[in-house]
Amino acid sequence: MTRFAALFALLLAAHGAASQSFPSPGEGRPLFARRVSWRESGGHAQNWGFAQHPDGRIYVANTEGVLEYDGVGWRIYQTGVNQRF
Repeated sequence: MTRFAALFALLLAAHGAASQSFPSPGEGRPLFARRVSWRESGGHAQNWGFAQHPDGRIYVANTEGVLEYDGVGWRIYQTGVNQRF
C-alpha cells in the first residue's frame, strides 16, 4: 500500500470514528445551551466552574459567590470577602 493510500485510509477511519462520537441533534439527550448575562444571573461576569445536580439544578462558581439556577430563576449564595471553598 502506498503512503498516500495508507494516509487516506487512516483519515477516513478517523473521520468515521469522530462522526460516531457525538449524537446527532434529536438523538439521545436534548442539547440546550444559552448565553446568560451577569445582569440576568445577578452575579459577576467571571465564572470559575459549573456543576449540575441530579435533580437538574445548575451551580456556578462565580466571583460573587455560588449561583444556583433551578430552571426558572437564579439565586446567589454569598461566600464573603476573599473566602475560598
